[in-house]
Parts: sequence; structure tokens; C-alpha cells
Amino acid sequence: AIRKVPTVLPLARKWLNHSGPALRTACAIVFREMPHKRDAGQLIRQMQTERLGMTPQTLPVRVAILEALSKHRSPHLVALFVNATGYPGEQKVATDALVQIGEPALRTLLLALKVGDEKRTPFIAEVLARIGEGIGPTVAELLRHRRESVRILARELLTASGDPEAVAFLVKQLNDKNFKEPLVVIEALSAFSTPAA
Repeated sequence: AIRKVPTVLPLARKWLNHSGPALRTACAIVFREMPHKRDAGQLIRQMQTERLGMTPQTLPVRVAILEALSKHRSPHLVALFVNATGYPGEQKVATDALVQIGEPALRTLLLALKVGDEKRTPFIAEVLARIGEGIGPTVAELLRHRRESVRILARELLTASGDPEAVAFLVKQLNDKNFKEPLVVIEALSAFSTPAA
């Protein structure tokens, strides 16, 4: 697989659902090293099967499948990677994949933050901070969230992003008469040193 020998691909397609976790891991590594769009469906189905019988022995299989799917950089896989941030051992691969997908993942990441799943929130916040530029308008919506912890997280993410678009959005919110908490916005703006801020 690592030498990218094409004749291994048909075997990987045949044995991805083998009973042995070591062989399933090897097959997923083949897909990681030689990614083809046609294999994404089979990998997703296998990931769902691995989730049903989750054991410590299947972790290498799940990680290898996520690594293989991350090579596709497809916005259609965002939900799968966001879900993976809730499983120990899968978080690093999932966060790296979401950062690679970038801006197309922002809406789903925002929804996941709004839900407030404590297991996933730190990893989603890390993804947003690593994406950085372009997250401003998306994250600024969280400044209206009912939970203070989410509003604080939004402010910190905006600060970390350094996104110039965030300043314009924050100023717009500050001038909105219906916005009840101007202090949150002022704290976020204070982190920027631009004339607009």
C-alpha cells in the first residue's frame, strides 16, 4: 500500500469487511495511500459497521478509515468527521480532516457548537481556531447564544481568528438595537488593532 502498488486495490476492496481487524486496517491504509472517489461509499459503510461493534481492537481500523476518507477533502464528509470528534482516539484525525476541508465545514461546525456537546466542543473549537480567516461571520452568530460559555467561546475564537471580516460583523452587531449584550462584542473588538475596530 505504501509503495502504491495498484494491484493491491482490488484486494483491499474485497477484504475491507474481513473478520480480522489487522487486515481491515491494512485495507484502509491501501485506500489512504491510493484514494479514489469510488471507494468513499464503501469506506463510509465500513465505518458505520465498525461503530456498531466498537472495541479497543477496532480503533486502528476506524482511524485508518478516517485517514483514508480525509484524503477526499469532501464537504459531504463533514458530519462524519464532526461525529468522530466525540470518540477517543479518533479526534486528531477528525480535527485535521475538518481543518483541511476548511470553510465548507463552517456551518456544520457552528451547529455542533450550538448543540453544546461537551465531548465535541473543545475539538470543534480547535478546528475553528485553526481554520482562522473566514470564520468571523459564522462564529459571530454565537455571540447571541443563550449560554454564556458559548458566548465566551465565540469571543475567544473571533479573537484567535484575526479575521478582518469579523470586525465588520462585530461592529454591525454592536449597532444592532436588539442586541442585548454589547459588552461581549466590545471585548471581542478589543482584541483587534485595526482602525475599523
